[in-house]
Amino acid sequence: MDMHMPGLSGVQTTQAIRQHASGAYPDIPIIALTADYSESKKQQALAAGMNGFMTKPLERWLLQETLSQLLSVAGAAVPTVPPVAVPAQETRETRLANGPAASRAFSSATGQPLLNIARLDEMRKFTPDLLVEAVPIYLQRMRVLQEGLAVGVAQQAFEPVHEALHSLLGISGDCGALALHQFIRRRVYPEVDRGHWPTEPQWLDTIDSLRAQSELALLAYLEEIKLSQAPSKL
Repeated sequence: MDMHMPGLSGVQTTQAIRQHASGAYPDIPIIALTADYSESKKQQALAAGMNGFMTKPLERWLLQETLSQLLSVAGAAVPTVPPVAVPAQETRETRLANGPAASRAFSSATGQPLLNIARLDEMRKFTPDLLVEAVPIYLQRMRVLQEGLAVGVAQQAFEPVHEALHSLLGISGDCGALALHQFIRRRVYPEVDRGHWPTEPQWLDTIDSLRAQSELALLAYLEEIKLSQAPSKL
């Protein structure tokens, strides 16, 4: 259940399901999904009747584990599926060992890897064509959100800035733009979510720089996929 939906929020939707007049859905498992990782949002979701709380970017192994736990509690048959390995923490050394490709570059602003290669590789393993199709859409959406941020800051319009940051936080995580996602999540969004303008120096310029660097790295990653899919010339 997406927590941040237009019209009716995830919390309101869950409350409506739990209070449905027919009483048909009192125990149906509902998992919150949001880019907002704050403890207050988690408690709000659980108080509304949700059974779990997951943050974006959604990890396949964690989703599998959470669903298995909820189905077991509900007494439902849990299908047997191959276990998904928890991705190992990547270091600068392991990343450089994988090759000098632009997709494995580090952010000049934060010193972090620009991309979550482990996440992208998992998506590439299961849905490579979808990944190639989706990344340009993510990139275009991030450009639009960046422009919206700049306009909102110039006009001192707090709510549009809050909305744009929330969307950019989720999208950057989904598409594997690790450095951008972590910068917003740790240095900018917590204050904004509490109703305050960010105090991080040059935060807007840093987001723009990380977005641009991430775009180049993601495009380089797509080129790697395309090269790997090209028929070899004997």
